[in-house]
Amino acid sequence: MGANFNLDDGRLKVKPQIGITNGSLLSGGAAGGTGPAFADGIVPSLTINYNGDKIEAEYYGGYYAALRNRNDTGGLDFLHTWLNVGYKASSTVSFGPHYELLSNTRNPVAGANKTYEWLGGYVQFTLPKGFFARFTAGADLDKDNAGDFYKMSVGMSF
Repeated sequence: MGANFNLDDGRLKVKPQIGITNGSLLSGGAAGGTGPAFADGIVPSLTINYNGDKIEAEYYGGYYAALRNRNDTGGLDFLHTWLNVGYKASSTVSFGPHYELLSNTRNPVAGANKTYEWLGGYVQFTLPKGFFARFTAGADLDKDNAGDFYKMSVGMSF
């Protein structure tokens, strides 16, 4: 749940949000957990979107904090953030660089570490009525992780 503040004649959108997670990663990931748990974590986050005539940009930052098993053997916390800035080649196609980081900020077993750190590019296809599909791919900058990444996002803005 969150709010959407439109600035600069609607080109800039600032969206603070708060959510909950349901699963076992945050509340027991380090110790093996006991299975999925309702509201095992809370996620305050901020999304900022810019949509100009030729440039678009998106920033996301969220902190995933365990609500259960906050002890020396249980819960995990994560910082997840990304940034991309793109050029609009037309009203339907845009592309640009993408950076993303998922960092384990509290891991009782292994200490804090980067889960992944990605750098690559994206191409996005946008249709009327706010439908979009974005393909993002690149390399993991963390030498301890194996391989490249890709992800596909689809959605609708309304």
